[in-house]
Amino acid sequence: MFTLRTALLSTLFISLLAFAGLMGLSAFKPVLPDMLDHTQTTLKQQAQAYSAYAKGPTRLFALGDTGSGNANQKAVASAMYRQQMSYVPKEAKAACASKESCQTPGGICAVLHMGDVIYPSGEATVNGDRLFSDIYAPLTKMGIPFYLTLGNHDMKTSDGQEVMAKFNVPDQGYYFKQMGLVDVFAINTSSFNMTQQLWLKQALMSSKAKWKIVYGHHPLYSTGAHGYDADIVQLRSALEPILINYNADVYLAGHDHNYERFGYANQDDSSKTLPYLHIVSGGGGAFLRNTRKMPAANASFPSTAHYAIKYHYLDLSIEAQKLTIQARDINNAIFDSATLTK
Repeated sequence: MFTLRTALLSTLFISLLAFAGLMGLSAFKPVLPDMLDHTQTTLKQQAQAYSAYAKGPTRLFALGDTGSGNANQKAVASAMYRQQMSYVPKEAKAACASKESCQTPGGICAVLHMGDVIYPSGEATVNGDRLFSDIYAPLTKMGIPFYLTLGNHDMKTSDGQEVMAKFNVPDQGYYFKQMGLVDVFAINTSSFNMTQQLWLKQALMSSKAKWKIVYGHHPLYSTGAHGYDADIVQLRSALEPILINYNADVYLAGHDHNYERFGYANQDDSSKTLPYLHIVSGGGGAFLRNTRKMPAANASFPSTAHYAIKYHYLDLSIEAQKLTIQARDINNAIFDSATLTK
């Protein structure tokens, strides 16, 4: 019995060590905002940039389904740049307009991208500059990083390896960043396997941030074209319990080329609400879809608080007591808004 018990304990200990290495527990150290090209900035420069943003609300942009290279994608990118410049202090605007690169205290500190970066098949080596880098250069030259997730189209070439290599996405396609009051968790919804599920649980549980935002490509709910696809139903069963049990505040997704915000508990007047804020934001530039599939009246499905078919992006403002997300069109008009408080 003693020999068997010893062997079992030894096996358990080795397994725990392997699990710790697999989970990359060392990755739970603070991560400062970085550039698309990690070689172009030092930790000191990152710290200086971050300290400037930390003086006011943490501001982020978010969008998905962009990689078409068409006029619509460029219009959204232009709107983002104009809105960013509206946040830049007056004394800094001249410097930003005249230099190749500048820091912008008071503006956004990152852009979250919900996937489908390169259409049609994630050929980032050939099309990465034309469909992404060139279009968002006005923002990246200001030192603003884009934190990408992988969409189903990005996965079509080498399981997303070209997109990950081109834009410095960690090899596994999931990671997290710490930005003051908020931690953001990028997940790979095209391959949400057990390893990634365990990582997300540990990452959310370890987070000390006031606010937690999880984002990926596939939504958990949608009344758009993909809302009832089998892979989304399967993802929901695996991901939603993690979001709820580990206190995620927001889940952002794309995939369906429209905008949809679902009912949120304590905010929306509906009996069918979610305990976290769920927004589908797939209007970053790819063709819009007006296909809509409504759930049955008795279905276990949250109510839609706002639905729109238009090109747009999300403008997030995070403070100690509240988190606000505004949906802005290509003219920067706000067509929907939601605020969470703590």
